[in-house]
Amino acid sequence: MAHAINIVASTPNWIAVNKRRGCPAVPLRVPDGSSVLEQLSAAGFDDLRTVGRLDRPVGGLMLLATNAASQRQLTAAWHEPATIKEYTARVLAPPPQESGTIDRPIGSGRKGLMRVGIGKPA
Repeated sequence: MAHAINIVASTPNWIAVNKRRGCPAVPLRVPDGSSVLEQLSAAGFDDLRTVGRLDRPVGGLMLLATNAASQRQLTAAWHEPATIKEYTARVLAPPPQESGTIDRPIGSGRKGLMRVGIGKPA
């Protein structure tokens, strides 16, 4: 199932897209045109390369390089401690306290939602 791809920003070296939850970042084992890369290719953006990927159930900003040199440079920067990555989770019920640490694994729950405490402790 294809999801509309929203290009947030772009330069000659990279494209930032808002990946919707449920949309795969890269083609599935049997490509069906639903991935971010396939949809952008169909829209005329060829030879895009992933810099950081988001899992299929996760939505958010995804960065793609337009060439191999940019991919190497952006991937190296992605792994630098100075690079700030922020993740926000939506919860269905108020948490017991304003802040804290999740020390349990996060896994798939019902209806494609993610749940805390699935499997063994982290």
